[in-house]
Amino acid sequence: MGAAEKLEEIRNSFLGKIETCTDARSLEEIKIEFLGRKSELNDILKTLGSLTADEKRIVGKRANDIKNEIALKIGEASSNIEGALLEKRSESVDVTLPGIKPSLGRVHPLTLTMSRINEIFLSMGF
Repeated sequence: MGAAEKLEEIRNSFLGKIETCTDARSLEEIKIEFLGRKSELNDILKTLGSLTADEKRIVGKRANDIKNEIALKIGEASSNIEGALLEKRSESVDVTLPGIKPSLGRVHPLTLTMSRINEIFLSMGF
């Protein structure tokens, strides 16, 4: 199998996987699989040195085009996923409702101790 056919296979595989991606974790896994250091696309780019000048130009251009397309589609999918997540969050929060009032302080430690002492004496019958 030639490098050009391998590139098309990588592209088709990517397009199939990106369509089924629904969350950020799977998107990150796809990004690593297709753009990572150990990706098949990177292996093809490493082997460009062993090709002839004409093949380098053709395969290198096609590989870079596919790499840019993959990066663009991953960016679009990421923004779509983030938009859907943000939309889901914004639908679940009603900003017109009053907020939760924070507690304004605590009982002083001496007052707390006096209350405990009073409770002890009351329980003993004083």
